[in-house]
Amino acid sequence: MQQGYLRVRTDGRLVELKKGLQLDRYKTHDIELLIDRLEIGPGVEQRLTESMALAMKLGKGSVMILENGKEKENYYSRHLMCPTSGISYDEPQPNTFSFNSPYGACRKCNGLGTITEIDIKSIIPDPLKSIKVGGIIPLGPQKDSWIFKQLIALGRKYNFNLTMPIADIPEESLNVILYGSDDVLNVTSDTGGGGYNQAVSYEGIVNFIISQEAESNSPAMRRWIQGFMQYVECPECKGTRLKKEAMYFFSSR
Repeated sequence: MQQGYLRVRTDGRLVELKKGLQLDRYKTHDIELLIDRLEIGPGVEQRLTESMALAMKLGKGSVMILENGKEKENYYSRHLMCPTSGISYDEPQPNTFSFNSPYGACRKCNGLGTITEIDIKSIIPDPLKSIKVGGIIPLGPQKDSWIFKQLIALGRKYNFNLTMPIADIPEESLNVILYGSDDVLNVTSDTGGGGYNQAVSYEGIVNFIISQEAESNSPAMRRWIQGFMQYVECPECKGTRLKKEAMYFFSSR
């Protein structure tokens, strides 16, 4: 108002600027400044040029034009912008195309082109073995530990036992062993003075390894984790090592 502007468009509705004008502070709003309204015809070129220049300046290189009586906006920009959606992209710089730069590197793999993921074959190299004799490598042979008590409880619920070959465990049950379940387990534990039941949720072997990779700073633990990981092509950049925005550009030689 102090600069002489009379109207704005708020959430698609043109309103006149006046003292006390308020919007809901708890909602996100689209607010566009109305620079000019004019009828296209002979002799309008000078005014149109001046209005467009001012709109480009205040809009930092982008403007929106709305025909009278129509709801569809038309976008124009000096930047790399889609005229349909209004989505714009940064101007390309040399470091946009360098995976050694944080401005060009793929965000998922950090410019490496590969990511690590769990290798199930390294966790269960021989499915003919049973869990009891160490068929699941991260666990080793059965012992009197909390994880095996959970697996016994899991077996009661999902129809398997620790002595059967892993290959014979139903696929659904094996997925629960590896990736966990939100179901509550009643785990029986002996403490010398008698047993007791404890209701717990089961995390899953794969989820445990992944969580340790993110949280552990121990070199020994990290070496142990790496034994169950494999390198695969980054699904985001397809091995190019560049962020997806850099891949939108093509060389015209």
